[in-house]
Amino acid sequence: REQDLKAIGNLYHLLDYVKNSKQDSFIPLLSQSEVHYNELLRYIHQHYFQDITIASMAADNNIDRTYIFKLFKKYQHTSPSQYLLEYRLDKACMLLMKTSLSVTDISYAVGFQNAPYFSRQFTKQKGMTPSAYRKKFLKTGPAEYKKIVRELRMGKEKFRFLLTILSQNLRFPITNFSHFSCIL
Repeated sequence: REQDLKAIGNLYHLLDYVKNSKQDSFIPLLSQSEVHYNELLRYIHQHYFQDITIASMAADNNIDRTYIFKLFKKYQHTSPSQYLLEYRLDKACMLLMKTSLSVTDISYAVGFQNAPYFSRQFTKQKGMTPSAYRKKFLKTGPAEYKKIVRELRMGKEKFRFLLTILSQNLRFPITNFSHFSCIL
């Protein structure tokens, strides 16, 4: 189990490396609208636990409110508010699975200002209450964990291939594969 956790941790390090390394080299490959859209996503991902409004997103990113709606419609096929709601609920799912925080504490931690509203939205989107979601995970948790680890092990060759392609095509060579030895 410890080796599996190290492998998962190293995978997160790789993803972080890919995300943060030479990020500026990707910018010329993106259109202006893609750059703006990525800035908005980054803003939501960094501030989801705060009271975000479309007006605050527009002001903080120096982008017109109407343009924000157009970008989300184009790239996400949903509104920015709906994306934020779904992102917050996904974060809440992670907290329900990984912590013993109360549902009320989790609702505030992911940016909801009202715990009953959080519960209603969670139930509407996920088809069960937050408490039922946590109980379901606790019942199936170890089996799901083993399934993820099995899939990780089966995907080693695909992962190695992905690293090679990233290294060759995205203009930042990965020269030290030892960080990923638990996965590879």
